[in-house]
Amino acid sequence: MSTDDGTAPGKGHYDFDLDVQLETCINEYEEDMKAWYVNGGPTDAALSTAIFEQAERFASHVLKATEELVLPNPTECTLVEPELRGFIRQFETHLVRLTSILEQKGLSPDVFLTALRDIASDTRPEDGTILKIVWELLLVQSMRDAVTRSQKAATRLLLLSDLHVPLNPTKRARAFLRQVAECFVLGLDVPCIVFCRSAIDVALEDAGFEKWGLEGRIKKATTSHLLDADGKGYAMKIKKLGDEAVHGKPVAMADVLDVIHQTLLILQQITQTKLG
Repeated sequence: MSTDDGTAPGKGHYDFDLDVQLETCINEYEEDMKAWYVNGGPTDAALSTAIFEQAERFASHVLKATEELVLPNPTECTLVEPELRGFIRQFETHLVRLTSILEQKGLSPDVFLTALRDIASDTRPEDGTILKIVWELLLVQSMRDAVTRSQKAATRLLLLSDLHVPLNPTKRARAFLRQVAECFVLGLDVPCIVFCRSAIDVALEDAGFEKWGLEGRIKKATTSHLLDADGKGYAMKIKKLGDEAVHGKPVAMADVLDVIHQTLLILQQITQTKLG
């Protein structure tokens, strides 16, 4: 098998991995965007440069403010802030309009609030505004972060695929397992462990142990022969790790993989063993 120009697959066309090519595209786009705004804008180069620099300062301010949700020192980007307030009002108006449409159709907006926000998030700042430059700078950084996350996610997907355990969990437990997988792939190890704990908790509750907290459910499931000694040990360990994770105790990736695997083994016992 060969390509159109006769070269073998993997030669010539794909000398670089996808992540490298994407990073190159993002860097080139950022350079071209700045050159266009500075040299091809409606004002002279000096004024365009000053406007672009203000947009860069405001974009940096936004990134710092949203990194830990702690507001840094105020910026002096007086031209951008009124545009931002106007954009937020536009976003809120769009969200209200979408909510009204659902209400007219007899649907509860609260059920679809996350989806409505996603739809409203398609709103973009108007062309020709400084806020549009800020938005594009934030998009560039978001894409750069996405490439980095994707590199790690591809490896984590391979690691996760090796943990497959045949089981048929309840609907609620399955929903938490989806969160477990998503968090692990995204590198969110602390919530991953918390969701493992939750998956075990609801699985035991669905199995009939509704009157106790998780520790009580684990003990009762053991005396009822739903969990064996290993299952009890795993479950108590994951309960403890989940409790600690809530309080921010760091965990190593290998530990997270072990927790996920043990969670699956516990759910397998719960779904395959009948209550005694």
